[in-house]
Amino acid sequence: MNGYRRLVLLVEGNDDRRFAESVLCPLAESSFDFVEIYEYAQKKPAKVNEYISTISFVPNWSYIFIADFDEGPCMTLKKEQLILKYGGLDVGRILVVKREIESWYLAGLDADSCDSLEVPLQVDTNNLRKERFDSLKPSHLDSRTDFMVEVLRRFDISTARSKNQSFDYAMGKHFRPIA
Repeated sequence: MNGYRRLVLLVEGNDDRRFAESVLCPLAESSFDFVEIYEYAQKKPAKVNEYISTISFVPNWSYIFIADFDEGPCMTLKKEQLILKYGGLDVGRILVVKREIESWYLAGLDADSCDSLEVPLQVDTNNLRKERFDSLKPSHLDSRTDFMVEVLRRFDISTARSKNQSFDYAMGKHFRPIA
C-alpha cells in the first residue's frame, strides 16, 4: 500500500471536470495509480477542507486545486482568497486558470481544428471569458456541451501551451514529468 500513488484534481464544476477527464487525467495516469476528480464548488468549504486534510495525511496521495481566476488584481491575491475559504490548501498545489476554463478549451485548437469546427482561430486565449466562448459555438452544434466535447476531441497540448500562459504554467509546474 505504501507505493500506491493517488492524485485528486479538485475542480469547480462540470466544465472543469470534462476538461480534466479529457486532458489532465490522461497526462497524470502515467505517474499515478489512480486519478480522481472531485467537484468542490457546490460543497460546503468545511467538507472540502476535510477532504483536503485526508489527502494531505495519506502518504503518496496528492492533489491539485484548480480554480478560475475570474476577476481580481493578481494571482497571489486569488490564491490567498482560496486559502481563506479552504483553510487546508497548500499554496503550491493551487492552480489558477486565467481567466476561466473556457480559455483552456479554445487554446488547444489549431488552425485546422478551427476550420473543421467553423470557429475563428484564437491566437491568444489568456483573457478569453465564458461569454466569448459561448458566442463562438457553431450553429450546427446543438449545445454548449456539444461544442466543448468537439473542442476536446481536437485538443492539442502543445498548441494550448503556446496560446495560454496559465495552461503552459500548469503543464510546466504540475504536469512537467508527463507533458
